Amino acid sequence: MINSRLEGREFFYVMDLPISYRKFLECGKQLFTDTRAVIPGGLFLALRGPNFNGNHFALQALDQGAAFAVVDEDLAADPRILRVGDSLRELQNMGRIHRQRSRAFVLAITGTNGKTTTKELCKAALERTFRTTATTGNLNNHIGVPLTLLNLRDDDEVAIVEMGANRPGDIAELCGIATPDAGLITNIGKAHLEGFGTQEAIRRTKMELFDFLDEQKRICFYNLNDPYLREVYRVARWRISFGDSDKAPMYSGKILEAHPSLRMNINGVEVNSRLFGRHNGQNLLAACAVALHLGVTPDVLMEAMLHFQPADMRSEKLSWRGSTVYLDAYNANPSSMQSALEAFASEPAKEKWIVLGEMAELGAATTAEHSALIEFARTCGFDRVLLVGAHYGGMAPFDQAHHFLTVEECRSWLVQHWPKDAAILIKGSRAAKLERLIR
Repeated sequence: MINSRLEGREFFYVMDLPISYRKFLECGKQLFTDTRAVIPGGLFLALRGPNFNGNHFALQALDQGAAFAVVDEDLAADPRILRVGDSLRELQNMGRIHRQRSRAFVLAITGTNGKTTTKELCKAALERTFRTTATTGNLNNHIGVPLTLLNLRDDDEVAIVEMGANRPGDIAELCGIATPDAGLITNIGKAHLEGFGTQEAIRRTKMELFDFLDEQKRICFYNLNDPYLREVYRVARWRISFGDSDKAPMYSGKILEAHPSLRMNINGVEVNSRLFGRHNGQNLLAACAVALHLGVTPDVLMEAMLHFQPADMRSEKLSWRGSTVYLDAYNANPSSMQSALEAFASEPAKEKWIVLGEMAELGAATTAEHSALIEFARTCGFDRVLLVGAHYGGMAPFDQAHHFLTVEECRSWLVQHWPKDAAILIKGSRAAKLERLIR
C-alpha cells in the first residue's frame, strides 16, 4: 500500500531545479528562517511577518555562519545572497519540489478539532513499521507545511502533514504544495469564524482536502461519527470509513472505558491508551483506522497506542496538590470546548471543577459563543466553573461560577481554594496561557 502510490509523481534533474533549491541541497538540506537559531552552513530564508522582516537579518545570518541567504529585497552585493521575487512563494515551491522528489507516502490531516492529537497518534502507530516524518508542533499553515516537507529524508516512507486553515482556499493551497496520497478530516465544527464568516465556509474549506484526493482517486478517510461527513459520504473504493459500529464503517470502534484512561474495541482489537475522555475516542479510532489500512499489524498497533504519551498541553493528565488535573490548554473553539465538557461530565470523580479560558478568532460571534458555552457548562452540573478572560465579563449567572479577568487573578484565588481529591479540567485557547495556573 505505502510504496504503490507513485503514479503521477514528478521527478527533477538537478540542473532543472531553481537555484534556491540547489543551494538547499548544497547546504545538506539544512534550512532555517530564524536568526535566533542559526544553522552553521545552512540556508537562511528571509520571511516577512506583521512584526518582522527577515530581509533585515540576512547579513546577520551570514555573519553567524549561514552559507547562503534567500531574500526578496535588494541588499548589498554578496555572492552568498540569492535574490528572489517572493521568499514565501520560493519556500513553498522548494517544499513542493522536495516532496515530489521524495518517495514518501504523504498523509494529510485537517479538521476543526483533534488534528494535532490525531497526527501524533498516527505517527506513533506508523513509525514502528515505516520510516516516518511528521509535522512538528503546530507548523500546519502556508509556512509550516513547506517547512515540514523540506524535512523529508531520503529514506522516509511516510510523511504525516497537518493542515490548518483560517480562511477559504487555505486547504486547497496546501494540497497544491504537499500533493497528498491520502487524507483524513477529523471533524467539521466551529473555529476561526473571524476568518471564515460562516459554518458553510468552514465545511467547504475542510472538504478541499477530499476534493483534491477524489479528483485523483486517492485515499479519503471518512469519520462517519461527524454528522456532515456522514451526510456527504458515498461509497467508493478509495473512500475508507471509520466510526461507531452502528454506522457500519470499514473500521468500527466502541469505547469500553473513558476514565481514568481510554480503552476501545476497534475491529475486534482491544486498544488501551493513556488518553482520557470520550472526545479522544474518535482521535484514537482515526489513527487506528489509518494504521490498520496502511498495513500495521494489530500487535504493533496495540503496543504503540499503549505507550503513546499525550504532551504539550493536549489531553495531559497530571497530579497537582492532591487533585487530578486534565490540562488541555493548547487550543480551543466552540466545538472542542463542548466536546471536552461532555467528556469530562462522565469523569467519575466525587468533585469536578472546570477552568475555561477565552476562545480566540470568533469575530462577531465572540459574545454569543462564550455565552452559549457558559450555559452549556451550567447544565453539566460541575461543582465549580472558573471563567478566565474579558470575553466572559458579566457572564457568571449561577452560584458555582466565578469570573476572573486574568490568569493571575484566577491563580491567586486557587491558592486559597484549591480542592483536595478533585478532578479539574483546564481548557482554553493558547493565548489564554492557562498552564500558568499550575506551572
